[in-house]
Amino acid sequence: MPPCRDLLLTIARCPIDPPAPEDGGFCRPIITQPEQTPAFQLAEPWSGRLDSAPLLFISSNPSINPDEDAPRHPGDWPDDRIAAFFQHRFDSVRRWVDARRRPRLTTGGYAPRAGPFWGSCGARAAEALDRPGKNIRPGIDFALTEVVHCKSKKEKGVKKALGPCVRRHLEPVLALAVAPVVIVFGKVAGPAIRNALTEVADGPAALCDAVLGGRRRLVAFLPHPNAHGGEKSIEASVGREGLIRIRAALAAPR
Repeated sequence: MPPCRDLLLTIARCPIDPPAPEDGGFCRPIITQPEQTPAFQLAEPWSGRLDSAPLLFISSNPSINPDEDAPRHPGDWPDDRIAAFFQHRFDSVRRWVDARRRPRLTTGGYAPRAGPFWGSCGARAAEALDRPGKNIRPGIDFALTEVVHCKSKKEKGVKKALGPCVRRHLEPVLALAVAPVVIVFGKVAGPAIRNALTEVADGPAALCDAVLGGRRRLVAFLPHPNAHGGEKSIEASVGREGLIRIRAALAAPR
């Protein structure tokens, strides 16, 4: 099994129900929330082509829509379909997400509106890649992952699950990601990623030249798109010179 697909399925089928003994039950608050019944939505390893996307967004954990047509247990999807869902969620002919970035529902239709987080990622990708938003291809131009992979609303259960999830999954995911630029959102993912940085050239500022997951990259730290108040653009956090550096890194041959 290719390493990318192997890791994807390992995370999606993370053995957290019942929680592994070494987790001390820390994952239980996030996997037993009401939105996860009667069928548990599998953990999200990442969304998009982690092994080729030039830009990677990292946030706290995926939000959950209990009506989304997503991999579940029991009533498991086969491995090939799970892998296709996460790798090609935005660009597949299966249309798990439509052109307006609305997720497909179990009823066969689509959610009434796109998730605001995906819209924010598209806007930040347009800024970083210096392209019109309509020309940004989610899943191809950028991939998304999280420091906690199980879903919840409003980050419920994330603080308790953070340590076990980071220890188990963060480094392998970062090692597979090829993105020369990583954008980290919010106060949960930020410290976890800062702890994973090595060989930091520019110090723990809003923009670091550092080794992350065994690769040298530019790592930018931004407010979470859902945070109240303040400008959310890349330039507002790293300055004009920082944005120019990010654009240069993305334009460089790989």
